[in-house]
Amino acid sequence: NPGAQIMAGGDIIVWGRLQGSAHAGAFGDMNAVVCALEMTPTLIKIADLTVRNHKGKAEMARVKEQEIVFTKWDRS
Repeated sequence: NPGAQIMAGGDIIVWGRLQGSAHAGAFGDMNAVVCALEMTPTLIKIADLTVRNHKGKAEMARVKEQEIVFTKWDRS
């Protein structure tokens, strides 16, 4: 929900709508991911990288080349 905060040392997987903020890899794990069926967060952090106000369906946020990128969330 808007205003909610999730923080994890590893991955974050939301089987629904992510609307608040999510911080995966909170202890510096750059391989952590944030996944949600509907991605409308106010803030996503992975390790020390940050993205604000992203919108999309069934997406995965991960770090690629020192930047948070969003890709389609699939089984691979």
